[in-house]
Amino acid sequence: MNSNIIKNKRIAIIGGGPVGLTLALLLKKKGADVCVYERESGPDTRITGGSLDIHFQTGQAALREAGILEEFYKISWPTSERMVTMAGEILGEELVQEATKHLKPEIDRNDFRNLLCMHLGEGTVHWGSRLHSADLNQGKYRLIFENGETAFADLVIGANGGRSNLRSMVTDAAPVYTNTYIIQGEVKNPAINCPGFLTLCKDGNMMALAEGHALATHYVANGSIVFEISFRQEEQWFKNNHLDVTDKAVMVDFLTKVLHNWSPKFSELVKASSRFQGYAMYYNPLEIPWKKHQNITLVGDAAHLMPPFAGVGVNIGLSDALQLSENLTNGHFDSIDKAIADYESKMLVYAKAALKATLHAEINIHTNKDLNAVLQSRNEWNEHLAKTPIAESSYDYHFTEVARRAAAISPLGDTIKFMLGKKAIFIDGTGAHNIVSVEDIPASCTVAASPEDFDDLLKGKISSTMAVFTFKLKVSGDMNTAYKLKSLFDQ
Repeated sequence: MNSNIIKNKRIAIIGGGPVGLTLALLLKKKGADVCVYERESGPDTRITGGSLDIHFQTGQAALREAGILEEFYKISWPTSERMVTMAGEILGEELVQEATKHLKPEIDRNDFRNLLCMHLGEGTVHWGSRLHSADLNQGKYRLIFENGETAFADLVIGANGGRSNLRSMVTDAAPVYTNTYIIQGEVKNPAINCPGFLTLCKDGNMMALAEGHALATHYVANGSIVFEISFRQEEQWFKNNHLDVTDKAVMVDFLTKVLHNWSPKFSELVKASSRFQGYAMYYNPLEIPWKKHQNITLVGDAAHLMPPFAGVGVNIGLSDALQLSENLTNGHFDSIDKAIADYESKMLVYAKAALKATLHAEINIHTNKDLNAVLQSRNEWNEHLAKTPIAESSYDYHFTEVARRAAAISPLGDTIKFMLGKKAIFIDGTGAHNIVSVEDIPASCTVAASPEDFDDLLKGKISSTMAVFTFKLKVSGDMNTAYKLKSLFDQ
């Protein structure tokens, strides 16, 4: 089997967002000849939008493999989260704890790009290069850019967003409107411009759900507050009602009316905004089989565009980067196309699950239901991240500890599910890394335990062998897989 299928091969990544740049770094560390082509004019171009939360067991796994996780921790920040009512009453608050600070820290988009570019070095990213077209001839791709430049590559990877012009070479599935629209605003110097609203969000993230609308806020690195107001509406609604989302006066008037029944503190936030942008939400259907394709694939939004309501998009994309880079460099495949096919088969499984959770979340937060019912439903779709302080002996502590240990060992080569009462912890060790989730789906080996016995196991009060012999761990399924538990627990 060829141990280096990308030797002497030129790889072109189209798109210099977090996923494309992380993939480039992962490949370069394995000696790949890789170039990134990005439409933005340069690394200092300001990226609009809020910060990104990078999750411990998905996105951070890619950063760990790329060798930049500790630097990421230095420029990212953990944040508290508040849920408030439309009247401005605090319904719930989740504070940052020492045990949870690395679960999903946030990072400014520009800071993230600069960190990745610093490690990629000069010349890897070709700025001002928007792809115009690509064609395959005798095994090589010719890439033509709008700036008049041409490049050639043996492998092309589309990382340039949900409407990537490379998608038609891989799939006929067109983006689908989700019936939700987001208006985004930004408030600079919030302590001066909206001091009343600051009493609601303090120094963390905040969300309010009422009257079918969702309003969420979060800080970015320069101290500004970015907020989004989302609601269900037909695709052409703004156009048909002659509302220009970029017109500040028009949007302030419109949103003030939308929030008429809400606390005046929310209108204060809207009136303080320096800009507005509007986004119709789309997703890329993943049930339609992809077309036959050669030496080309998609990652990130280009592969699986989805709305942001479950907070998993960029993390799924970083998982793509890790899985694809491993397949191309681990020596397990004798051709690039076989490595791509394996990556796509795995990616489509976890991307479908993430899309399902996201669309479910989208419906749930744009609701008139009682907020307590919404919070209960949120627990069902929230992508396995602890949303409350982690206390020892709690399920969230157990999950986080299993995820930490699974990230530190080699792939198990199979699937294991732990059932702690009615709650599941699922490890998929069939890929390049062990991926941990809360999915309650069939596994090769299932291990049932009481939360108390599982707690003793994690804290070293009992070995995995003794736990099995004394029936504190009840094992069913593939016993060969069960024997691998020792590497997880007896560390």
